[in-house]
Amino acid sequence: PKRYSGSVSLENYLIQFENCASFNNWNQSEKLVYLKWALTGNAAQVLSSAAPNRDYEELVGHLRRRYGTHGQEERFAAELRARRRKKGESLQVLYNDISKLFGLAYPNSSSELRDVVAKDAFINALDDQVLEFRCREHQAKTLEDALSTAVRFEQLERTVNQGNGC
Repeated sequence: PKRYSGSVSLENYLIQFENCASFNNWNQSEKLVYLKWALTGNAAQVLSSAAPNRDYEELVGHLRRRYGTHGQEERFAAELRARRRKKGESLQVLYNDISKLFGLAYPNSSSELRDVVAKDAFINALDDQVLEFRCREHQAKTLEDALSTAVRFEQLERTVNQGNGC
């Protein structure tokens, strides 16, 4: 498995780790050995901060308490509401961040909720009144629609400003 330092999503890492363990038919003891080996940097500190004879599930629980996102939904929802596009930031990067924050803020949400909340968060985060207006005027239904609309209008604006328009 890949190494884990605590700097990326623990849940995503554990999904990949479990896939690797399943593929290799590891039992609980083998998973414990490989997970201990995979911990590096700050994440490796959990090995010295708890009982050395813990089992695999205990180690995963300790990692989740330290690096997991459970119970932090309100914080991520606040970050989602406050997120604004940075100067020079691409629309795709903004889209990816909004998507990630939405998933962390509303982990068990329906696709209908995502279509409304994440789409509106993305449009608000554009931090450009004209572009926001265009996306709302175009009546984007989903986050993906809002991205596509924003990309198209931003590109049209660039083309017109460069004097290459019709």
